[in-house]
Amino acid sequence: MRKPRIKELNQRITVFSRTVTGRDSEDYPTCVDSDCFTTWAKAETDGVTETETNKAAFDSSAVVFTIRRRSVVIDNTFFIRHYGIEYAIVGIDPCDYDIAYIRIHAKRLVVQ
Repeated sequence: MRKPRIKELNQRITVFSRTVTGRDSEDYPTCVDSDCFTTWAKAETDGVTETETNKAAFDSSAVVFTIRRRSVVIDNTFFIRHYGIEYAIVGIDPCDYDIAYIRIHAKRLVVQ
């Protein structure tokens, strides 16, 4: 892989943490989101897959975000918001071409 050009970092993402605060009347968890930082990223889609169970259909798509390295420690307990869609971080790779960048693998799960 090659180092991304500055003009390729053209997608705005927000990295945030989520805290479960309790349960609602239908026993779904209630959450509070806290934004950690917002940055420019290069987004590459890995593709869309759909899985069906006996109760619901799950549409999951994976995206790899390349961002500049931050002083904030990012792990797989954080989430990413990109164009109003929320992604869970499933992996983080240092870029082998430059230590100034990291690649964040994220997956979206939507219950239909």
